[in-house]
Amino acid sequence: MKKKLLTFLCLMATVVLAACGFKKVDAGNYLKTSFSGVDTKGRITYQFNTEELITAFLVENPKADAKTESELRAAVAEVKITPSKSENLSNDEEVTLTFANTKNLEKFVTIPSEKKVKVTGLTAVKKLNSEELAKLVSLEATGFNKKGKAQVRVNDPRVASIRFVVENDGQLENGKDAKIKIAGNFDRVLESNGYILEGDGSFNLPVKGLKTVADKFEDAKNKDEVVKKLKEEIKLEKENLAEKSYSDKVISTAVENAKVSVPEKLVEQEVNSMFEQFTGNLSRQGLSFDLYEQFTGKGEADLKAEMKSDAENKIKTSFVLGEIAEVEKVEVTDADIDAEVKELATMYNMTEEGIKERISVEDLRGELVIQKTVDFLKANN
Repeated sequence: MKKKLLTFLCLMATVVLAACGFKKVDAGNYLKTSFSGVDTKGRITYQFNTEELITAFLVENPKADAKTESELRAAVAEVKITPSKSENLSNDEEVTLTFANTKNLEKFVTIPSEKKVKVTGLTAVKKLNSEELAKLVSLEATGFNKKGKAQVRVNDPRVASIRFVVENDGQLENGKDAKIKIAGNFDRVLESNGYILEGDGSFNLPVKGLKTVADKFEDAKNKDEVVKKLKEEIKLEKENLAEKSYSDKVISTAVENAKVSVPEKLVEQEVNSMFEQFTGNLSRQGLSFDLYEQFTGKGEADLKAEMKSDAENKIKTSFVLGEIAEVEKVEVTDADIDAEVKELATMYNMTEEGIKERISVEDLRGELVIQKTVDFLKANN
């Protein structure tokens, strides 16, 4: 009799619960939002705390059974929430979050069609236009007038990780501007430090401090010194050719039987590299190529024609030397790399960091392997 009575009471409770409905909680109270970033570039983060909602429902409806809880969980999982705007937010702006797929959930809880929230707490920012951006950096120009190079130094530690590129590097001239722009996308870095970039991140800085050379012999201030330097450069060129001739004899037996076909494009690139190195040597002596041409009668085309055979042979030799280096286990250490970087920095009047930015470590390692292999052949000749 008691068992039947208990069954009857449970049945009646279920009927009453179904008839009267559930005591509903407001689902909107369980949608939490937060904002991050800087003013005008803010972002919204939102979370529908479903477990807290389900717990609150069960507390308010202690007679709800396992089946009801299961249906509630399934209904909650169907809900989709969409913000009217999720980024580029400003303080005091209003964002509307819209609820969708709520039909099955509405029989358990009260749920709004949308919830409006006000954007707050975004960090105030300073806008960086070209003028303001230029104030954060300084320009370090090196080399000779009209062919100068430069590095951009960031003076503000808050944006020290930003990288800049000088678009007319290698063609800088005293009294004119270096054209600079941000190298890449650093918006997040700027934002995290309270800055917003206006424009494309480009600006100009005046160039000064480059060394000057005479373009014409009659313009030279000390003609005797110019003649002396030109003679020294020509003598050095002949010595280099003599040293190269000796090196060629040493390694000729290694390459004479090698059948290597060199693409014309590679030869052209090597000739241009050799010519650039030669004119760089002139510049470091305070001389221009125009002066050299007037003194020797050799123009750019003449000099490059002379270099072509050497360039082709150099490429062939590098292929063969690469094989010899592998067989003889010729190695280049980090100390060798550091020493070469230091020497190049002195040669080109640049910082060691500047050399590393322009020449990859692997390319430098390859060059040193070739040099060491040639030295090995000379020592064992």
